[in-house]
Amino acid sequence: MNSFLKWIKSFFDEGRGDLAKESASGLIVSPMQIIEEAIAVCKDKAMLYVNGRDLPNTFVVYVSKEDWDSYYCRKDKKKRTEKDLASSLLEYAELSGDKIDGLAVTLAVDDTLDGRGDFYVDAFHTDRTPSTPTVSNEPGGGCEEMSSVTPSLRNVPKLVSSDGTLFSLNESAETIGVRRDARRELPNVELPLTKDFEYCSQVQGKFCTDEDTSFLTYISYGRNSTFVYRNDQIFELKPNSSIAIEDGDGLSFGMCGTAALTVAIDG
Repeated sequence: MNSFLKWIKSFFDEGRGDLAKESASGLIVSPMQIIEEAIAVCKDKAMLYVNGRDLPNTFVVYVSKEDWDSYYCRKDKKKRTEKDLASSLLEYAELSGDKIDGLAVTLAVDDTLDGRGDFYVDAFHTDRTPSTPTVSNEPGGGCEEMSSVTPSLRNVPKLVSSDGTLFSLNESAETIGVRRDARRELPNVELPLTKDFEYCSQVQGKFCTDEDTSFLTYISYGRNSTFVYRNDQIFELKPNSSIAIEDGDGLSFGMCGTAALTVAIDG
């Protein structure tokens, strides 16, 4: 473990001078700190199976609003940190002989954190088929304003369609889509084949909750993108991308414009 972290540190020292300089000044939490904490959480939440350990495959890193606004809101910095963390976790899994399938990494902001340098890492197991690491796929350049993410599911989350129909997410992993071919895998939550969902795949995506953290994540599987509407932001999720879902988020499938579903978590 120590030799692995030394190798990662040299990787950043040699190839990420701009990050080292900024973190040394105390302005932001460094990617190296994030990686160290993520690996510690990864070990803590590993599950034993017959041939070894199964490591968590979904990681959400929460930074303070100050660090987000000063650094991580820039798309290139955010994406590079997510990719470096994913590469480091996969390298750790390979060196330790453990299993990690369908890795997804997301950086988010928690405005309840005190200030610069405050962060924490959440990790959990989700059941999905992709074997390559994925990161959140958020459109647009420059600095994005990211609203806070609060891991709280006090009640069973629901989806509300534009006509008021309720769809409950009762299980820890629920696929969603439109029935198109009865011979193929059917979604757990079937949406009607209406104009709102005409570009929705049979298995468009999956909502996953973690029993320990009660955290809701959406993973996009469909041929067409899923669009997530949050306040004045729109996030595009291409196939095998994931995002942390908040109460009040809107969703549409294939077409960007108006939300066809609204997520109700807290009520």
